[in-house]
Amino acid sequence: MRLGENRAVIGAPGSGKTSALITRYSALLDETSSDASALIVAPTRLAASVLRAKLDEEVIAPAGGPRVRTAVSLALAVLQAERRARGELPLQLLTGSLQDELVGEAVDVSLAGSHSPGLLRPDVMLTPGFRNEFRELLRVLNEQNVDLLQLRAIATEYDVSEWAELVPIVEIYRSLLRSRHPLHRDASDIFAEAAALLQKIPNDDRAIISLADLASLRVLLIDDLQEHTQGAINLFAAFASRGVTIWGFGDPDVSTGAFQGAAHRALSNLGNALGVDAAEPLILDRVFRHPVEIRRITEKLSRHIGTAGLGQQREAQAERVGGNVRFTRLESQSEASGAIAHYLRQANLGLTELKTKIDWSEMAVICRTRSEANRVARELSAAEVPTDIAAGGRVLAEHPIVRDMLFASLISFGWEEPDAKTIRQLLGGPLGGLDQLAIKRLLTSLQLVHGRNDDRKSDDQLLELYFGDLQAELPINTRQSEAMNRLRSCLLSGAKSADTGGDLSEVLWALWSSTPLPNRWEKQAGSESEPIAEAANEALDAVLALFFAAARFEEQEIREDREEFIRSLLDSTVPEDSLSNASQRSAVTVTTAQGMVGREAEIVVVTQLQDGIWPNLKSRGSILQLERLVNCANSEPERPLADRRDVMHDELRLFTQAVSRAKSQLLVVAIQNEDTLPSQFFNAVAPDELEALESTRLTLRGMVAALRRRLASDPQDREVAEQLALLAIKSVPGAHPESWYGIAPISSDRSIEGGAENPVVSVSPSRLETFEKCPLNWAISKLGGDNPVSAGEIGTLLHLAMETAPDHSFDALIARVDKGWSMLSFETEWQSERSHKKAESMARSLSTYLREFDAAGGELFGAEQKFTLEYGTAVVSGTVDRVELRPSADGANQNVLIVDLKTQNSAPSAKETEEHLQLAMYQLAAAEGKLHLPSATIDGAALLLVSPKVVGASAYKICKQAPLSEERQGVLIQKVVEAAAKMNSSTFNAEVEHHCTDDYSYGNCKLHIIRSVSAE
Repeated sequence: MRLGENRAVIGAPGSGKTSALITRYSALLDETSSDASALIVAPTRLAASVLRAKLDEEVIAPAGGPRVRTAVSLALAVLQAERRARGELPLQLLTGSLQDELVGEAVDVSLAGSHSPGLLRPDVMLTPGFRNEFRELLRVLNEQNVDLLQLRAIATEYDVSEWAELVPIVEIYRSLLRSRHPLHRDASDIFAEAAALLQKIPNDDRAIISLADLASLRVLLIDDLQEHTQGAINLFAAFASRGVTIWGFGDPDVSTGAFQGAAHRALSNLGNALGVDAAEPLILDRVFRHPVEIRRITEKLSRHIGTAGLGQQREAQAERVGGNVRFTRLESQSEASGAIAHYLRQANLGLTELKTKIDWSEMAVICRTRSEANRVARELSAAEVPTDIAAGGRVLAEHPIVRDMLFASLISFGWEEPDAKTIRQLLGGPLGGLDQLAIKRLLTSLQLVHGRNDDRKSDDQLLELYFGDLQAELPINTRQSEAMNRLRSCLLSGAKSADTGGDLSEVLWALWSSTPLPNRWEKQAGSESEPIAEAANEALDAVLALFFAAARFEEQEIREDREEFIRSLLDSTVPEDSLSNASQRSAVTVTTAQGMVGREAEIVVVTQLQDGIWPNLKSRGSILQLERLVNCANSEPERPLADRRDVMHDELRLFTQAVSRAKSQLLVVAIQNEDTLPSQFFNAVAPDELEALESTRLTLRGMVAALRRRLASDPQDREVAEQLALLAIKSVPGAHPESWYGIAPISSDRSIEGGAENPVVSVSPSRLETFEKCPLNWAISKLGGDNPVSAGEIGTLLHLAMETAPDHSFDALIARVDKGWSMLSFETEWQSERSHKKAESMARSLSTYLREFDAAGGELFGAEQKFTLEYGTAVVSGTVDRVELRPSADGANQNVLIVDLKTQNSAPSAKETEEHLQLAMYQLAAAEGKLHLPSATIDGAALLLVSPKVVGASAYKICKQAPLSEERQGVLIQKVVEAAAKMNSSTFNAEVEHHCTDDYSYGNCKLHIIRSVSAE
């Protein structure tokens, strides 16, 4: 390769392209004695960082300037040099989150103005997907050099009205960018302006002034040319037109950015892409990175990819053998994560066939999408595998601590009132530190204290009351109230900082420093427990990224935009670009195929080879038809089948790139179950016989679990007991018997009623049947272990409406329900709406029943009648919903029917109704004269069912119980006496087969039947 000779160097993955680039760069320094004459260009910041590290090992001489740049950095350097020469302020690169914010505002302005979308519906335009594609549209317009007049013309010529509808939105976006951020440019703008400037400045003394050091540039060495966008190619062409030699290194078979405009075809015809003469490409014919076993798979995949004008590099042969390739199918994502964790830990401990310990930093797990990379990283961290996510930056608001601090800052500045939903989120997040059960306990305590006052309030109203005045004293003193006070103190600190003129960074610091999180997470970050350290490091990194974002904003923006900036961070789905690792410790890289550009690892795990995930054949840019726009702008015939084929080839390139990153070991994982099948990619390269992988964890915790299971099955196994004792001495969690479930002595053997010899036992008619079905479930409920649900609370409102509504119309009933609706608590708005629709249906059914009862001449004798029955130590207290007088069949007499309103979602059978204990107890109260009935015949009792799941097409359902005979009354009394005796006990049996393990039964007893110590 000679100066003045433009040339491409093409080789299969692992053939030494980057090494050849570094060697040639080093030789150039010797030839020219100046590192200003040559520059290496990498496709991404991360790839540039990796290249710099490699270059520092090869080139000892100190650098006079940057030796490696990204294409965007190079273009920006061109523009900055010209602006310095003119005495103008420097330009700034428009961040993805800021551009997303401007696009969103442009859409809002367009929808609020005179522009009326046609095929582009407003609900589509307000989605993150539309904003992402609109940002891609801006890139396409710049790279294809299409102005807005041409865009209208193309829309008319090809009859795509959506493109014409986009024109005013582009105009609004550009106007907002010019007025608010005149010195900001996005990447495509920078490429276009830099290329135009290079073509305009002549090669004379003016160039030395305008381009500074770049004027002496003689060679550009471009790594992974297939990953650079068309805008970057245009920049390289502009340099080539000035006589700069271009050497491009890469392989079109592993391009990962086709949809983002990567020009992978430029390698096969470099001269045509640059608009200059170029020599024939150099083809590298040997592969050094990985052994034959991995090379064979990479080669097989590449042969299914369109050649992009070149294919000779696929013939390259591997130089060595000895690799380890595994393919496996598993039944679930959790099993897959467990198997991957086990496989990686084996390698880290040197327990694989290769017998070599491999550092965590030499391992990579590659997923199809960034969201899946985040999920896999969390699951591996939980399995005590240290991870570092490198998947295109971080979306700040995805981190709970960042999201909570942003909400807290809105409250501190007074831009957001602390409503109940936000308060619940903050209490349940890192700033509050409470789980959902603790929040319920907090609200119950507040209700008990506040309920003594006359002004009863709902849970949400209480939260808003005490957060409306952050200095008001809480009426309770519990662990949960202490957490609530810490959160209020945190918000108060932020508000004081904002009131004294603090900027966003200062308010965030006031919030952050007023919590115990900094000290706690700093200690946890150094913990020996890898999951705890991993979580703490990730949280601290997220907070640091938030402060960096706030600092950049305060340096660049005006104060009035703070609220808009905070809300844009909360709404943004665009990752923040960052080179920082989660920590400096050794960790497994979890990323996407794009995140592995320019990188390699000893062990690579490729996961997500599921049908519909990888390959993802969904058309790119489907909302705005961007690929079709590129074709039309280049006057190419429309080719829908070719576009679909191109998508498949792009997916193959991603998979080939992922597989080819492995240096010695490769594991490919797919899921197969009733809902998911392995994809065609997996089936294309997997052998007939797949390997089974263990999904247990190779950790001390995993060892403890295995030993405990063995000891539970054979308590006399002394060897196991001694091993557990040794682990307990070393303080391994779970090893000491003190922490085993079922080992601790019973805390109390007193009866549930306090141990009195002849206590009065209160028996509720509604709970008597619960006790009969499962005494353990009854005891849990009695002791406050119930988990009340909104359905029961809605039933209470419906009972109240039936009792107090002025008439029996639907409007009157639902109005009474709505009056108390604010007393109910729902986690989300949609749950409230769904429950209210159900309440409306039940109110309508109840109204129909009551109106039909009135029309039939019925008379309500009593409502909410209370009664008490005493049988020995048992005291039965209850309330009857309705006592109805109905005319007999001949109309001569009146019959009494006891009615109980139920909102349950299932109807009892005829036999279950006949044996229904609650109805039977009501009839017993009537027979004992406790309901003070008129002299009328008792016609039994009935359940009035109004749930829409029960009534179906009918308005309501009646399940009637026949009148009690004297014999049944005696049996019932005996049953009450026996139940009361059992209720006054210290132990309660679990009806395991008939209730606790029944998926269709309700209760909280299932958790309490777990076997002691360990369960198989």
